[in-house]
Amino acid sequence: MKDAETRLRETIDFIRAHPVPTFVGDFKLIIQALNAWHITAPSTTRQKLSLLMSQAKAVNRPQNKTDRAYRRACILLKCALVEPETQWDTKAGLINTGVWKDFAEHYQTELEISRDKLYSSPGLARQNLLMLQTETRKFMKEYKLLVNGKPQGQKFTYGFYMENGIYCLDCILLFKARFTVDAINVPATPFTQVQNSLGNIQATLSSVDSTCNLMLTTQFTGCCYCFMVNGTDLAAAHIDPQGLVTGITGQHISQQLRANGGFSNGNGGTFKAYGRVDDGSNLYGYPQSAQQMIIVAVKRASGWRVYAQIDVGGHLSAKRID
Repeated sequence: MKDAETRLRETIDFIRAHPVPTFVGDFKLIIQALNAWHITAPSTTRQKLSLLMSQAKAVNRPQNKTDRAYRRACILLKCALVEPETQWDTKAGLINTGVWKDFAEHYQTELEISRDKLYSSPGLARQNLLMLQTETRKFMKEYKLLVNGKPQGQKFTYGFYMENGIYCLDCILLFKARFTVDAINVPATPFTQVQNSLGNIQATLSSVDSTCNLMLTTQFTGCCYCFMVNGTDLAAAHIDPQGLVTGITGQHISQQLRANGGFSNGNGGTFKAYGRVDDGSNLYGYPQSAQQMIIVAVKRASGWRVYAQIDVGGHLSAKRID
């Protein structure tokens, strides 16, 4: 039977030698975190976890060496990087009693859960939020974003965390996050509410809270982002065609708003409407083929900048659109 330290070292080495080709994120970060835990955890804690990883008397003990190594790796990842020590017995027991056909698949799942936990940690979340604010295009090319919102155009606190490899800015389920940031929410407005007065749309203004350097809105799958930048002032509106109900297309409202749109409470800047356009049209907007588009407005020292992240299916592009 292996001693406790040998089992831990061999399992970390096994994980290092078994990256997953489809894994999204920095695999080295997981190895670094495991090594840091191994160095800093008290000997009694290491001993406890190592014994939980043992397959000598495990229920449903895997029949071959590689599968036993995968199971030990799953327990190590789950306990060292994800769960508090009070949950280790339960979580290791669930893994050891599982009847698995594909051990590598379960191993990949635990890697992805560990990645989300690490990227959501206060230190790394703070670092990556700073990248979003100061190197916006770099962040948007590297990390897919998902943003939710509320009906009011005002400041809300957003949790910033990773889930399923996607960074979320979440103002509803704050309990999921260990790091938060304040931002101005731009609510979605149905096109039917403004179609008879396109030149007098009520915008959400950055001046509702001068302490925020982010303005956020939910993802676009046909909607149009109308905005006006004038230095340190930003006016914005998110117009939703509600196509499944109305039959109105994103291309239609985009064209209408580019031609006739305006704000009743503008700031003196140039009105722009960034919405869905036909593929290859070279019009101002995001392509019909985009699976999702996210707008993030960032206030820098020189004023507000507006960026679009476009997901065309496995590939992220980012551009400044103001």
